[in-house]
Amino acid sequence: MNSGIRATRFQHLQTYDYRTHTAKIEQLCQGGFSSLATLLTTLHQNCPEHPFETGPRASKQRHVLYTEMLLDSRHERCRNASIGLRVNSAKYSTAHSQVECYMLEHDQTTVAVEVPVWTSAERLANIPVPIRDKEFLSGHIDLLAVEGNSICIWDYKPDAKHEQYASVQVALYALMLSHMTSIPLHQFRCGYFDATHVIEFTPNQNDLEQMTMVSVADQPGSVHINPSASRVPGPTANLKALGIKSPHPAMSASSVMTWHLFSTQKKTVRETAELRQMSLQNVYEDLEEAIRCGALSITELVPSDRLAAIAFVWDQLADDQWTPMKSLSEKLQGEFPHGVLRCAIAGLRRPLRHWPK
Repeated sequence: MNSGIRATRFQHLQTYDYRTHTAKIEQLCQGGFSSLATLLTTLHQNCPEHPFETGPRASKQRHVLYTEMLLDSRHERCRNASIGLRVNSAKYSTAHSQVECYMLEHDQTTVAVEVPVWTSAERLANIPVPIRDKEFLSGHIDLLAVEGNSICIWDYKPDAKHEQYASVQVALYALMLSHMTSIPLHQFRCGYFDATHVIEFTPNQNDLEQMTMVSVADQPGSVHINPSASRVPGPTANLKALGIKSPHPAMSASSVMTWHLFSTQKKTVRETAELRQMSLQNVYEDLEEAIRCGALSITELVPSDRLAAIAFVWDQLADDQWTPMKSLSEKLQGEFPHGVLRCAIAGLRRPLRHWPK
């Protein structure tokens, strides 16, 4: 399946091997994605160097993106990553090349790798990226796929589950590609992965405009107290110093802080995320832990009548369902964020099946 692969080497401060699969582009980009097909072909002959010479890179942005994300441990892309790392270990020197080239050759949906993207400062007027006039935000998409009616931006991360800023990186990639193709952002999906986990989400302009920049003082290992709020715990603040008592000895410090804001101070999930400078996904994970420990009632998140509806649909799903949480969300017509559904299943004392802990 590697016939029709075309490669061009770019020197954009470092070397990038841009590769496309001609046959898959022609097959998958028919109709609504014709502008994407044109761009992918044109880049081989006409990719300017100046957008990559100055200005910020998407991969270097340190922000908190408040958006709902889906974690999956049985995604096809995990399996392909595992195979690529194994069969290409002698052929390519880096894990990225091993994974990217295998997927371009063998995955039915991957149409290009190391795709150069950029956008001007003026088109980022409402996005909190540090950029000067006449500069460009730029980057290179690890894997670009067309999956059904969506253009999918994928980034390979060797330890995906513990990535802090990859969601911002791929969301900015989607925004730049949207600018370059005039394809609306809602037609994109974003994600990052390794051989064991996939994290994916749908980007949107509002979340990008509201993302919060993380300062040097907020990097892992530091203590952050939000200056705009009194005695609000940041990611690693000390419980005892804040006078917060854990409701259960098995709860982590992070879960206790999140529980305190949500249950005791009656903050919303989004307010809690903003005050703690965490993603919504991480807040829901903390609340799930509080629910499992009995410190929080699920009815504080979900009304009893809707909880019954969730339970009914969940119990109808097949035991061998590969992505039960995604199926549950679809059957409930997207009424609840995935984080709420996960908390609901914890509150109902149902097993999470394939959803990894």
